[in-house]
Amino acid sequence: MIDLQKVQDAKHIVLKCQSSSFAHADALYSFLLSLEKRVSLVTQSEIDRRLSFLPWFKKVRTNLPSSAEYIVEVEADVVGVREFFKRVNFKLNKKIATSLYSALLIEFENFQSSRCDGITFALAAELIESGAEYRVADTMINKREPLALFRLRGQLFLTMRVHNSAKSASLFISDEILEATGASLEDAYLVMKETLKLVHLQSVELRDSENKIIKLIKDV
Repeated sequence: MIDLQKVQDAKHIVLKCQSSSFAHADALYSFLLSLEKRVSLVTQSEIDRRLSFLPWFKKVRTNLPSSAEYIVEVEADVVGVREFFKRVNFKLNKKIATSLYSALLIEFENFQSSRCDGITFALAAELIESGAEYRVADTMINKREPLALFRLRGQLFLTMRVHNSAKSASLFISDEILEATGASLEDAYLVMKETLKLVHLQSVELRDSENKIIKLIKDV
């Protein structure tokens, strides 16, 4: 996580994240700003547009600033981020609680992940008590989808092939499909998870135009 001594010594701190860890980084960004630090949010992947309601979404940049003195690789570990705030005795505000609740929804797949346990739900309750705008987060993350995702879903389902006695499925993606739909690979991964809900299906793979596997997910 974050080394507080390095935070105190650095004039410019960079939080590097992926789409899956953006909400976590968003919370840490707020924390570092409260310490009156210069902070940058950097990512090398497109951030999920469902998270555009979070406060620092428009602050994300793709290039690493040359003035960075301390770079933090932010992981998708909302429990770890919360534990960090506890260790430094930092009281959560509404903005940070909302970011962490959003991280919780994404990381634990709207509480449907097999990794959910008592700690997960206890943290959700704590964040709501801390002022998290949980209804807003739920609406934006779970009940709002871009047109590009709808278009991509239709295209990928048309390519779907089932095999292994209908226990496995393959979806096929190409640059042409992405360009035509305006979607991203992250969107394709969401469609893969939806496909895994099919009865009897145990695994879903995403293949490119050369029939190479890009990603494989399994029902755990």
